[in-house]
Amino acid sequence: MKRRNLEPLVLASIIGQMDAMLEPADFGDKQWSADWQYTSDFIKSGGEVEWRNPGGDGAERKAFVRARDALDDAGLVIVAGGGRRVALTPEGDAQARRACGLPVLADALCGLDWLADPGHAPLKWRMHDQRTFISESSMLGSDPAPAVSQGQARMAGETASRLTNAVLPLLAAGLVEWRVWRFGSGLFLFRPTAEGNALAAKRIADGSAVPGKWPKFVRRSAMKIGAKTADACEAYMTAWEGAYRARRDAPPLWPNVCAHLDPIDPPPKVQAQGEGQTISGDCRRGKAEACASVQDEQTEGRETPAEGTP
Repeated sequence: MKRRNLEPLVLASIIGQMDAMLEPADFGDKQWSADWQYTSDFIKSGGEVEWRNPGGDGAERKAFVRARDALDDAGLVIVAGGGRRVALTPEGDAQARRACGLPVLADALCGLDWLADPGHAPLKWRMHDQRTFISESSMLGSDPAPAVSQGQARMAGETASRLTNAVLPLLAAGLVEWRVWRFGSGLFLFRPTAEGNALAAKRIADGSAVPGKWPKFVRRSAMKIGAKTADACEAYMTAWEGAYRARRDAPPLWPNVCAHLDPIDPPPKVQAQGEGQTISGDCRRGKAEACASVQDEQTEGRETPAEGTP
């Protein structure tokens, strides 16, 4: 019997948990402070997540531990906390995303170039007298804040999912950060971090910036599931769903510390047209049914969400 290669499944399980912690989400004002604490603690830890052994019986679980330790020896995984916590190195992150048919950082840098492009300054939103954030709808070539009717999503599930896949490597690398416009708005905003701005400036200076590649890159960013990636994609989704539910329901780490969502003003164009309707409930997007077959770049990636997915 051919021995099963467990290393891609270990990588997929870890990156699934990491993406669940990094992905933009709006759980409402009552959960905002707890989620901010939970995700901030994750980022400060260097991206450590709980080691959740994907194995079933005892022999399989031992095999997964051996695979994890082999990845640690290879410099792809970091094992911490006596084996209770794990993280990915930059190369481990890239290999994990490739195993799942997801975009990698080297290709996603065009998104950083796009956010830093001076030509997109009119699209920036103002917070604390500075214009820094750009909405995800602008990043897709649409209005900064498309108006919607009550109960409708601002962006189609598949479109939003492709954008999320495209920006997640930048979030994981600490080059981009996000916020929600306002609770229930169904719209997320992005901007480069200090590290992202420094890298973007360097890329502009040395001529390697390619903001024009961003639109095509997003269109190609559906999870590609085939014979070589199906098992890893399933491991990714199982890990993502568990970690996302834990994040959604997480209690505050520090109950006496409250985080507030600062107000932010949209670009003048949006203010002139009106801000549209507030979305009721959680009808955002998600990854449910993501392991449906994906044959090429034009077929469906992650589909419309299950309840509770942003």
